[in-house]
Amino acid sequence: MSIRERERERESKNAERASFLKRRWKLKNKSLTLIEIIIALTIMAILVTIIIVFLKPSLIFAKARDTQRFQDIKNINDSIDVFNGDDPSANFGSPDIAYISLPDSSATCSSWTSSLPSLPTGWSYQCAPQATFQNVNGTGWIPINFSSDPMENISSLPVDPTNKPPYFYTYVTDPQWEVSAYMEVATDRGPNSIAGKDGGSSYSSYEQGSSLTLTPLAILNNVISNPSGVSTTDPTLLGWWPITEGAGSAILDHSIYNHNGFFTNASSTCGSACLPSWVQENNGYYALYLPPYAYVQVNSFTFPATATAFTASLWFKTSFAGNDLIRGIAANNGNVWCEGNAFVLIVDNYHCWGNNLPGFSFGPNTTPYWYPSRANDNLWHMMTVTYDGSSQIGYLDGIEAVNEATTTPITTGNTLYFGLSMINNSYMDLGEVKIYDRALSPSDVLNLYNTEVGNYNN
Repeated sequence: MSIRERERERESKNAERASFLKRRWKLKNKSLTLIEIIIALTIMAILVTIIIVFLKPSLIFAKARDTQRFQDIKNINDSIDVFNGDDPSANFGSPDIAYISLPDSSATCSSWTSSLPSLPTGWSYQCAPQATFQNVNGTGWIPINFSSDPMENISSLPVDPTNKPPYFYTYVTDPQWEVSAYMEVATDRGPNSIAGKDGGSSYSSYEQGSSLTLTPLAILNNVISNPSGVSTTDPTLLGWWPITEGAGSAILDHSIYNHNGFFTNASSTCGSACLPSWVQENNGYYALYLPPYAYVQVNSFTFPATATAFTASLWFKTSFAGNDLIRGIAANNGNVWCEGNAFVLIVDNYHCWGNNLPGFSFGPNTTPYWYPSRANDNLWHMMTVTYDGSSQIGYLDGIEAVNEATTTPITTGNTLYFGLSMINNSYMDLGEVKIYDRALSPSDVLNLYNTEVGNYNN
């Protein structure tokens, strides 16, 4: 082989090697690019997860809706203020009517009744139909003819961005006016929130107007008439006190028997200081603060003198752990010694027992059955007691805690007392109370707890 031929062969081999290395580099480069893509996607997934976990888009959207509510209510109030200045004798609507932004073919909002807050006696809701509810000529959800005023610059009535209970706008007049919107985000409710600093009567709704005390508190605080979904026609439900009034000196029985309770006390020396008072809880629900000697009295409670089945359930909160007692539900005001006829003992550390445990007893002056643990941690708890004729069972937060066989009959008298304590220093918050003349099953009790627990803010 000649020298030239050998050089050509060497050049050919070098070219083949260069081509191989080039192809290898391309393949290697493609592999690196794929890895980089995978890494990039992983980083993006991590960032998206961080955004979802920490930034909470649902909360951002809810906050944006609250911002719109705030601006809408301000704009509505400004429009009414301008209209009132130009024509104060015009029709602004009727008193004792809550005009709301929910569209309904029924003028009285019958399609929404079951999910709307309860109204005071003499009040009613008013809605406008879907076709006109945003009209500004007086046929919309606000009954003011803004179109008659050339100074007005409003083309349609604002409505809530969700516009389904509990989120809707409300207008009331007497002939002063108030407009309001229930706020969605928890930080937009409370004494230091946008709703708490508007000068109105509620910490849960943003309020504007010439008088900020017109709208019923039940609307402002989103207190529906049936907060637990309980059948109000159940004849075995002997008494049901949601304790959602938020004002006044009485609690209403929502069962068919109308056993309303009234504030009173067992002391002649401290007067109003010993009466129950209202406190606000989560989602606009209310509770009663019961200082020493304060209680609610329910007269003419027609529970049989002797019964074969029974359930008593109540919500409470206390941190008391001193030398005293708190009786949640009692049937005898006078007999304090050994807790008398106390069905539900929230805390006992006095008189006959002195163990600072919750308990229950259905017979007069009988030894209570005690729960194994305390419930004075200043958190809300639901205490439930059932009797089926052979067993007395005590539940705490829907879970069975005490189960005792007994044939002791239930004797009650005809007057009930909630939260009664006739000893100094004790105190508690009282929430929803129910009494049945049947024994709820364990699943019923747990369902009752799960249904109501969201009403109380721990």
